Amino acid sequence: MTSGTGARVIGGSIALSTGRFICSAVSAVGSIAVVRLLGPADYGLLSVAFIYPLMLGGLSDLGLSTAIMRYASLGDSDRAFTALLIRIIGGIVFAVALVLLAPYLAIGLNRPYIIPLIHILAIFPPKVLFYLLDARRFLFYKK
Repeated sequence: MTSGTGARVIGGSIALSTGRFICSAVSAVGSIAVVRLLGPADYGLLSVAFIYPLMLGGLSDLGLSTAIMRYASLGDSDRAFTALLIRIIGGIVFAVALVLLAPYLAIGLNRPYIIPLIHILAIFPPKVLFYLLDARRFLFYKK
């Protein structure tokens, strides 16, 4: 490993670790704030309503994150961007499916009153739209 490559690896590792730490810190503070605002009963209701968005959010990845990283690291921006678009479209499809199936899913949990909550939480799977902000890395990446 050359010194230039080592410096890039260390810099990338530090940036990734810093980003993950900040994300975890914001998530922790946000969770505490939500618990304080909602109270135990409403927070429990939110937790139950979040079951399906979390499940579909995990399924919407379909292993595409690994493909995006692999192709981007190889400099194949066309394939990386294609995988990114497939992931975005998958997130949108899962969100629409969640909105359409919300009444049936809520009845399946024996809680029909959480239908509006499931509709609101349907934005969780298409959070991948924010990956568009990172698309510039794939489009302008030069080795």
